[in-house]
Amino acid sequence: MSDLPPRNAADQGFDWKVSSDERANLDDSYFKLPEKIAIVTWGALAWDPGELPLVSEDPEHPEEAWEPGGPELPIEFSRVAVDCRLIPVIDPEHGTTVTTLYAKSRRNDLDAAIHDLMKAEGATNPKRIGFVDVREGKHRCRIQPALAEVVKEWARAHEFDAVIWTELPSNFKDHTGRDFSPEVAVKYLGELPKVLVEQAKEYVDRAPKEIETPLRALLREGGWPL
Repeated sequence: MSDLPPRNAADQGFDWKVSSDERANLDDSYFKLPEKIAIVTWGALAWDPGELPLVSEDPEHPEEAWEPGGPELPIEFSRVAVDCRLIPVIDPEHGTTVTTLYAKSRRNDLDAAIHDLMKAEGATNPKRIGFVDVREGKHRCRIQPALAEVVKEWARAHEFDAVIWTELPSNFKDHTGRDFSPEVAVKYLGELPKVLVEQAKEYVDRAPKEIETPLRALLREGGWPL
């Protein structure tokens, strides 16, 4: 049986007959409780989380783990996917502030949770995953660094130790050679083969209702170029 005190014992004021010298040799991580980690989404993970390990009351329907009321982030359908769909991403220039969705990860280790999200998103570069670590005061928020504080405050209010999300930038101009606007995006969609437009429509229609952006509103009101 170990002579070491149980984790977090120091915070509870217990005397476990351990000398100050022995305590000094303990790694700081020994006294840390498991992390409570939130995963934030605004896109396809909301209806198809795949094998992403989420805390869910119904393991057969992990998509039901998502809850409304996630951090408010500037989102727009301004990234062109490999199949020509327009997908929603954090877009500081063209995005509209919307309320995202969140779910609790079954992981209690930040690195493991990041790896899970990379796998779910088919990402190979960890820099594609943003995070805020409230305990350690660290973050990776490359697209719009100021959002780190927004997410951190949300995490504290919801009693999460860390939050992770997918960080893909807008690539509309790089892909099309045109500056993004809802009207230009509709024109782009109209130039695609009909089958690709139908796939793009299905994706936008399935996006969470909270992700109401100018492009989505324009497509709903003006109709799709089918």
